[in-house]
Amino acid sequence: MNAKYEAKKLINKYKTNNPFELMDYLDILYIRYPLKGNLRGYYTKEFGEKVICIDSNLCDEEVNLVAAHELGHAILHEDKNILFISRNTLQSKDKLEKQANKFAAEILLDDSVFSEYYGYSLEEISKCECVSYELVEHKYNNLNK
Repeated sequence: MNAKYEAKKLINKYKTNNPFELMDYLDILYIRYPLKGNLRGYYTKEFGEKVICIDSNLCDEEVNLVAAHELGHAILHEDKNILFISRNTLQSKDKLEKQANKFAAEILLDDSVFSEYYGYSLEEISKCECVSYELVEHKYNNLNK
């Protein structure tokens, strides 16, 4: 699946880029509670229900990023349990993670962000938009793809 196309399709259909509003529209359950280790969130499908879990100890910026990333898994990798894959198989999850990151970048940053902040560095755009530098860089590098 094409991450950019799927993200834009959702934004256009539901007239929002808020990952939590999109989860509500899509009947995806999201739960916030303390996660162990360096786990910030995960997506799973249990008994036919899509569920996104997000660490309750994250700041607002991180919560939105994790929510958008995990929503990407729910849309692009609906029947894959990424947490299970990473812990229990030899299958590489890198491609799936890159796709979810691209989806998150498309959800959280409009294509016009670079013209709105013309002359700004990627770091400055990151601060102005309250998203991670990595997400802005990813969006910039994939703008015309």
